Amino acid sequence: MKKYVLLVALVLFAAEAQPQTCPQSCPTRDDVVIQKLLDAAAAAGGGTVQLKPGVYYTCKPLILGSNVHLRGAGRGATILRGSAIIDGVTVRNAYVGSSIAAVGTTNMSVSDLTIDHATCGRDANGISFLPTGLSAQGIEQYDGTVPTNGMIEHVEVLGAPGHHNYMLWNLKGQHMKFVDNWIDGGSDAASPQEGIESFGGHDVMISGNTVKNIGSACINLGSAGLTDSETVGILAINNFLTHCNVGINLGTSNENGGQSNSDTHIRGNVITHARLAGIDVAVATDTRERNLRISDNTIRDVTGDGVAGIKLRSAGAPIDNDAIIATTIESNHIDHVKGTNAFGIYMISYPNVRILNNTIIDVTNEGIYAYDSDDLEVISNRIEKSSTVPIGIYQGPSGSISRFIVERNRINDWSMLNSAILV
Repeated sequence: MKKYVLLVALVLFAAEAQPQTCPQSCPTRDDVVIQKLLDAAAAAGGGTVQLKPGVYYTCKPLILGSNVHLRGAGRGATILRGSAIIDGVTVRNAYVGSSIAAVGTTNMSVSDLTIDHATCGRDANGISFLPTGLSAQGIEQYDGTVPTNGMIEHVEVLGAPGHHNYMLWNLKGQHMKFVDNWIDGGSDAASPQEGIESFGGHDVMISGNTVKNIGSACINLGSAGLTDSETVGILAINNFLTHCNVGINLGTSNENGGQSNSDTHIRGNVITHARLAGIDVAVATDTRERNLRISDNTIRDVTGDGVAGIKLRSAGAPIDNDAIIATTIESNHIDHVKGTNAFGIYMISYPNVRILNNTIIDVTNEGIYAYDSDDLEVISNRIEKSSTVPIGIYQGPSGSISRFIVERNRINDWSMLNSAILV
């Protein structure tokens, strides 16, 4: 494989003083030269484009081909600074509106650089791995060849708050890794902005990332509602997530035939200062959630009205008992969930759950709350300082609760006006 390094002419150009902070014309000189290098690497069958330290100004997406790797000199050293509005492009019948993208390619990576959307308030995604489209008439259907074997590593993304943007986005891609990245969305209130999003896809690892100040979910997972957008084998492990509406969101979609999830593991994450929930799982009618495991996470300081450390629910009408198989909530530490109707673990119309060995401390309302949720096992949990009922299991309008087990739980320091366990 040939290795392409940034040309000397461009190194000299990048060192020149720039006349403005934000790009004023499109394409920029950096757009043109960097894209030529990326295209040359792809035409040669693959290679690496190495960017030297400096600020590179962009207004158009940079497109990676198969076997092409874009590298900088490190976070904060190599900076891609985007214009306020991106000049989107169509690649292989797929619309691209991000600073860097790969469309239907294989074996590509981005590493060791900063994408700056904050300085100019750029309304765009950061890095996107996207499928191709089958026709030029459906450039946002993304119904063609999916991207495979991609990696984003040691990348910093500085987002512009208030926009519906994804800082890092995998759409239906397979065998993807998002490892050791830093994302700051700049948001201190709710908005449609997402941190790391994998909609659809098989074998996706999201590990070791720091994500903060995001208007919606720090990490957003699940089916996209597009054709063939089920998820299989998604791992969200050992991330630090703070000051987002939701730490990790997982959902299914019943658009286009019902897109389900299976084999999602959410493990070892530290989630703090969420505005709605630490972890939120929503299952749509006529979809399936299989082998979901939420374990060994630390969730602290979730504050607001109707908040929860971990929330499990149907999205819409109650779902059938056989829609959910093997959900396990185990060995999580949930601490300081405060506000009106605040819960440690909250379930509504969500059956077939094992809640084992969790520690829940200092919640305004109930420690573990289950409503209209059949076939539950609540075993060996520790619940301290719940202001009302530590464990509550309630019959809903369906009248379908027929089996539950509550045993060997340790309960301390709750309101003596309420029962420790209420069924």
